[in-house]
Amino acid sequence: MSTSRGANGRKDQLIDNSFPDFSQKITDNVRFLGAKIRAARHAKGLSIKQLSGGTGISSAMISLVERGLSAPSFGTIVAISIELETSLSDLFSGDPGRVSSHYETAESKRVVEVGPGIRRIVVLENFAQGFTISQDEWFPDSKTEPLLARHQGFEVGYVLEGELSVDIEDESYILKPGDTAAFPSVKLHRAHNTSAGVTRALWFNFYNR
Repeated sequence: MSTSRGANGRKDQLIDNSFPDFSQKITDNVRFLGAKIRAARHAKGLSIKQLSGGTGISSAMISLVERGLSAPSFGTIVAISIELETSLSDLFSGDPGRVSSHYETAESKRVVEVGPGIRRIVVLENFAQGFTISQDEWFPDSKTEPLLARHQGFEVGYVLEGELSVDIEDESYILKPGDTAAFPSVKLHRAHNTSAGVTRALWFNFYNR
């Protein structure tokens, strides 16, 4: 604790230990916003480079924002929200320290059209801890990306039904029910349905790595 002399000459007490708490709250909220931007980008199936191209914001800046290392300007947030087709209220809503909900009905799950023929049902999101669990559905001949893509994080896929081809760098793997693929997301990758029916898989994305 320190003191300062006010206008009336008396000494006012300044509680120094309140500032670390306030600073921590700012840090938590910046990280929370970055995690929500990152989750929204993944939900759209975009790489950082693609988001950069659509917004005019450098890839380096987007990476810093998503990792909570830089507080974005309002203009930057607006540009990102427009490109990701999400509202500002969605980016700022929620509690930085908690999972979005402790209980959700099947009807309340958020459904995202990742691309043509690909639907993502968000099972659970925890922005503070940096992970998303989803049930992804690939319809016949659908691909997550026409080209191999990469982004920050680590991901795990577990096939429930159908057959999924996962390309990681120069290797290709055919996953059938019960099979798992786990890899750093920075490796070039994509997945596509190689079966005649719908392929379903649980997908785990971990961002804080």
